[in-house]
Amino acid sequence: MKIELFKEDSKHMKILSKIVDGVILNILFLISCIPVLTIGPAFTAFYYASVKVIRRERGYMFKTYVKGFKDNIKLSGIIWLLTLLVNIICLGGIYFVFISASMLTKPVSIVLIAIYGAIMIFVFCAGIYIYPALSRFKMNLKNALKLMVIMPLSHPGKTLALFAITIVFTALMLLSFYKYVIFIFVFPELYILGISLIMENILLEYISDVKEEE
Repeated sequence: MKIELFKEDSKHMKILSKIVDGVILNILFLISCIPVLTIGPAFTAFYYASVKVIRRERGYMFKTYVKGFKDNIKLSGIIWLLTLLVNIICLGGIYFVFISASMLTKPVSIVLIAIYGAIMIFVFCAGIYIYPALSRFKMNLKNALKLMVIMPLSHPGKTLALFAITIVFTALMLLSFYKYVIFIFVFPELYILGISLIMENILLEYISDVKEEE
């Protein structure tokens, strides 16, 4: 019985192998995010390797991650910098509203903060979609930006679900920094696998559209 458990093709060994691959992918992802400017390509590669290696059991983990990173570093990097710039502008706008409270009426201040906040939330949701899409499709910047707008608006219910999942896992990640550091090497992979259950079905709807626009 014990010998059966440790056979390479046994169910237990496959599960153990997936856990090890998941932890290693987490480490690669976290290291890739250290420069901050590479967070976009890192997320794209993380999604690509997680779905291909962990879920579909195809390819080698390290090689797949590196390929996903290299193939998407330029476009994912540009999109990450653009979304970062938009968020910085919105935060600057909110800050300006607060320091200019004496010059603005209360209704105007509330409207401006609501607009900036809505833009940030939309960009955040668009980011959840675009990096998985980039991991699967070859496209130019114009088509990528177009997808960033279309996908969240075309799937409002799923967008809300993906947003909620992202917020929960982000909170768990932040909590783990203070109390349970070991979970930093678990939560990102669980998050990717979780959103992939929703995301993969959505991406299938865009295969023909992306190919026609290339």
